[in-house]
Amino acid sequence: MDFKTIGIVVLVFAIGVLGYWGYNQYNVTKDVESELNNRYENAFQGVNHHIDALEAELGTVMVAKAADNLSVNLSNIWRSAYSAQEDIGQIPISDSSLQNVKTLLHRVLQYTNHLDKKVVDGGLNDKDKKMLDSFYQQVAVANKNLESIHDKMDRKKFKWYNKKRVKMDQKDSQYSASPLAGLIEMDGKLKLKDIQKELESLFPDGGIRLTEEDTITGLTQIKGDNINQKQAIQKAKRFIKDPNRYKYEINDQEKLEIKGKTVKTNLPAHSVKATNKNNKNEVVYIDISKKGGSVIWLLNQRNIKGKKIGEEKSEAVAERFLKENGYEKMEVVSSKPFNDIAMIVLAPVQKVGNYDVIVSPDSVSAEVAMDNGEIIGFNAIEYLLHHKDRPKGMLTPKLSMKEAKERISANLNIIEERLVIDTHGGKEVLCYEFIGKIANGRGDANYRVHINAMTGKEEVVQGVDDDFYKNVK
Repeated sequence: MDFKTIGIVVLVFAIGVLGYWGYNQYNVTKDVESELNNRYENAFQGVNHHIDALEAELGTVMVAKAADNLSVNLSNIWRSAYSAQEDIGQIPISDSSLQNVKTLLHRVLQYTNHLDKKVVDGGLNDKDKKMLDSFYQQVAVANKNLESIHDKMDRKKFKWYNKKRVKMDQKDSQYSASPLAGLIEMDGKLKLKDIQKELESLFPDGGIRLTEEDTITGLTQIKGDNINQKQAIQKAKRFIKDPNRYKYEINDQEKLEIKGKTVKTNLPAHSVKATNKNNKNEVVYIDISKKGGSVIWLLNQRNIKGKKIGEEKSEAVAERFLKENGYEKMEVVSSKPFNDIAMIVLAPVQKVGNYDVIVSPDSVSAEVAMDNGEIIGFNAIEYLLHHKDRPKGMLTPKLSMKEAKERISANLNIIEERLVIDTHGGKEVLCYEFIGKIANGRGDANYRVHINAMTGKEEVVQGVDDDFYKNVK
């Protein structure tokens, strides 16, 4: 996970491969239900909005001619695709069709980043415009279908917190309104193989990365031995407080029933369900990778009985929990309370000389119940897929902090500064991160600026009003 998602850690963790799940029988208050529904609804509307804008902007760039205008248009396309990806990451739904939308957005990001460098020296040739037209057609298909899905959800009064976790039955009264059904239908309409072939013809010797690992492939390549179901349950017990209180079983998620058809999921994980022996409404779901036996994510469905510990204590609990489970040199980089739950993001810190560098693509999310300090939510998918030691040269800045600061607008009153690895333009980039407010007390909003520590380029300027950043010493 990179910093674009910090502070918007949801109560459910979507990891890209584990089917369709949610908060059925989740004992939360009506206020929390309303908050969850609004959050997910806003995120889904955001996907609609940004893909709609992306379609319009792709059309615009095909008719623009002046290099200056093209650069602006390409930048707008990049922002819309990036924002749509960000919104997708916030909605608690996941399926192979959603992966196709994400892949399409990723290809748009890659190609427009390539073109943005190219148009500095001139306009677009016929092959470029043909490629953009292919993207335009596929984005238009996605846009039309997403709007249809959203309209159906509105008519059926679909609620995001009121879903089946894994197995969908066509007799389910919620089924016809669920986003899953529409996304599976969309899956057959997106022609990504044609996009791939066209890109390969344009870049026969590389130029842009055309084969990225999907989540399923990545999880099958985790280091370690294969584990069976019994071993998965033993692994799960280590992540649960007072594990003897629960009865354990393996959820079969190998197949889903969709519109009367059986869809194979081929999940590289054992799904463990732990039910409290004295309270059947308290259920913990844990997914354990079949390769290596690592905990991918955890969700504990239980009531939180009041707020008895503070945010600082919750952060300490999360840090200690990770250390006890083998996550070394992790520091809190974001913390946000949500009612009686502390939602915390931690990332590895790699030391190079006098520099401590936060490696944000390898972050881990944890949720701490503020009644007793229990970990009730956990997501390590980004860490499992991406964690490694970066080479020293990648983490050694060419610019000093002082030199980077000189590139920041005088209108930003800096309150936090640190060195991070983050993802920009599909690549990991070493940046100085500055968090601040508009100078002279003009508003309370926080803004984040990333200055490339190698080139001095301004990589991103973004409002982060909901984020709470921690100093890294």
